[in-house]
Amino acid sequence: MEAELSRTAKITSSLIFGGFVLLYVHLYNVLVLKQKRVRSKLQSQGVGGPSPSFLYGNIPEMKKIHLHLRSTTMTSLTDHQHHHHGDGSGGALSHDWPSTVFPHIARWRNEYGPIFMYSRGNIQNLCITDPEMVKEVSLCTSLNLGKPSFLSKERGPLLGQGILSSNGQYWAHQRKITAPEFYLDKVKGMVNLMVESTATMIQSWEAKIENGGGNAEIKVDEDEEFVSRCDLKSLFWKQLCPRGRDILKAQNSSNCHVQGKHWCSWLKACTKQK
Repeated sequence: MEAELSRTAKITSSLIFGGFVLLYVHLYNVLVLKQKRVRSKLQSQGVGGPSPSFLYGNIPEMKKIHLHLRSTTMTSLTDHQHHHHGDGSGGALSHDWPSTVFPHIARWRNEYGPIFMYSRGNIQNLCITDPEMVKEVSLCTSLNLGKPSFLSKERGPLLGQGILSSNGQYWAHQRKITAPEFYLDKVKGMVNLMVESTATMIQSWEAKIENGGGNAEIKVDEDEEFVSRCDLKSLFWKQLCPRGRDILKAQNSSNCHVQGKHWCSWLKACTKQK
């Protein structure tokens, strides 16, 4: 009896030990070996990049670059305010926003060239900043060249199966529907609408600045989102029914804010006229 219990305990411990070994081998293969194989394939083609750390990849280095940029920006802004104190001049204006939003991309591009690789955790990213290369890739219509799989797997509840995250037949079907709306002849017809909306937005900014005595706080992202929604609604209603212009005028008088029930009633009226 004791011999059987001892043998059962040995078998159980052996199975547990073997399971841990297999789990370790699997994790090592996924987290280390697989990433090394991907990086070695890119390195063999002359693509370099910063060395990643275990598990986190280049995320710690990205945080350091962002913190360094933030500290230097605050220091330069403070020095500028002290230097121009009392003269009424505002802060320095810079249009180099990519280097501010993605400072790690700007630094690595200077170090490793226009094409380099970096990793976010165990996900390897190939960054292409060469315009000609981007153009060549964007012209490829092969379904094999799709979006990263983590967009649909990890961020599926957020992004769904839209054209930004879908692959294969999903992507082909949605592109077939949306592509005709961006043909050159239709895009040319949208220019006047976009110019008119943008001019109105700029005029509102100028009015805010004048009312504020030369200084004003402008939330650019909210205003651009507002203008984009108005442009989309304008295009939709103009194509949907003859009453589109009247609806737009009524909507613009209330700052482009329409309640859901009014939207549904207008939509039903337009579809009936179709």
